[in-house]
Amino acid sequence: MNPTILKYLTKYGKVYKSKVCPQNIKRGEVGDCFDTCTVNALKTEYYYVEGMARDPRNGEWILHAWLTDVKDKHAYDPTWRNVVEGKEKPVPTEYIGITISIEKLAKFLRESGYKSVIANGWRAPHIAKEMLPSYEKEFIKGEKAPRCEVCKFSLVDSTQAICNCGKYSW
Repeated sequence: MNPTILKYLTKYGKVYKSKVCPQNIKRGEVGDCFDTCTVNALKTEYYYVEGMARDPRNGEWILHAWLTDVKDKHAYDPTWRNVVEGKEKPVPTEYIGITISIEKLAKFLRESGYKSVIANGWRAPHIAKEMLPSYEKEFIKGEKAPRCEVCKFSLVDSTQAICNCGKYSW
């Protein structure tokens, strides 16, 4: 897990308690959390949440998406299941994330072509900063970071650098 993302979510994210998915949430496969939650947020009364969760198989923090309700307290996870003696139970894991408006998420997906705002915000920072608290402060570095020669914008991810105008000019 990227330590910058972990630090960011610890500071700005919210802890969610796992709860069994309601019947009207469509299930998806493990690994399809971003798509499954986006579709559900578009078609139901639930809200898209993105952040990190501990993988119940190995305890590692991973980027993940889930749904929450209007109370914004519970994690309804349509891709992970916990069935005990034939009955579904809440997934035994931890969730920390940020609720993202479906309208802004759709805009991000259209303009960037990528899932996961938190991991790929650098691809469309002008949208990411509208959705994530203090995004510019935490992810867009100061004068020491490389800057684009064209637009003078800097954004450094753990492995990528891109500018506001989309040119890799440094």
